[in-house]
Amino acid sequence: MKYTCPNGHENEHALVCGGDGPHHRHWDGPEPIEEGTAPNVYFLMAIPSGELTREVWSDLPFTLTDEDWEEMHDHAKGGCCSEPQCVTCYEYLD
Repeated sequence: MKYTCPNGHENEHALVCGGDGPHHRHWDGPEPIEEGTAPNVYFLMAIPSGELTREVWSDLPFTLTDEDWEEMHDHAKGGCCSEPQCVTCYEYLD
C-alpha cells in the first residue's frame, strides 16, 4: 500500500482508529459510558506494508491488554485501515 500525505509529510507510520472499546472495558466510573461518547483509541500502522502495530498514539489512563489490541486490530481491519491519517498533520492519506 502506498499512502501519501496531501501536505507532503513523509512518515513510516500512519494513524488508524481502533475504536472506543477499551474505554468501555476499563471504565471504573459510577455510571457506564454512553455509546458514542468515549474517544476512539488511535495506534500506528506501518506504511507501506499495512502492518498493524501495538504502538498506541492516544493518551490513555489505563494499560491496553491483549484483548484490547485484538479488538482494536479487528476494528481497524473492518474499514479504518482504509482511512489512515498522517502522524504529523492528521490529514487523511491519499
